[in-house]
Amino acid sequence: MMKNFNLSEDTITTQITVTNGFFDGGVGTLAGSNLATSSLSATQKSYYYNLQYNSKDHFSVTYGHIGGSGGVDFMGTGLTPDTRVTAAVDNANKLAVALQKGSITIRSEEQQYIYDYFCRAKASEFNLSQNVTFWSGSTYEMRHSDMVTNPQTFISEVGLYDASGELMAVGRLSSPINKNFSSEAIVKVRLTY
Repeated sequence: MMKNFNLSEDTITTQITVTNGFFDGGVGTLAGSNLATSSLSATQKSYYYNLQYNSKDHFSVTYGHIGGSGGVDFMGTGLTPDTRVTAAVDNANKLAVALQKGSITIRSEEQQYIYDYFCRAKASEFNLSQNVTFWSGSTYEMRHSDMVTNPQTFISEVGLYDASGELMAVGRLSSPINKNFSSEAIVKVRLTY
């Protein structure tokens, strides 16, 4: 059986901002001491390092000239790039060491929409089952005589349909709700995306 929503009374829409940490398990801030570093190869040592928190998470650090070299006139200290063209230039390592001495915070942020649909079954609604075992053969009478005056049904799932009658979502209840002519039921279905 289907029932239409009154969108102004039966739905609530909420927009939220969700922030998650970049690292495994939603961790957003790491102490630098948790990061391990190594160059990927000896030839990349002067300009490329891999910082890693665990086997799942890593990010790469590049610093200075893409080829790891620069002009011959300037030698940097601290985080200032060393632009000499010598094997001693290791700008990426300088940045990696600086990160390891402090902490790093990397987070992502996204907008999510929450739609709450309140599916209402009034006392006079949804008291008969669509299940064929509820009815007897071709006469389409209730199979059990005690159900004639006081039918008992159980709501176990709720389907949401679009305007053209296509099933869009199914919500299964953790335990069925007993429904009869003396009870009403409200099932809240939440969609988040």
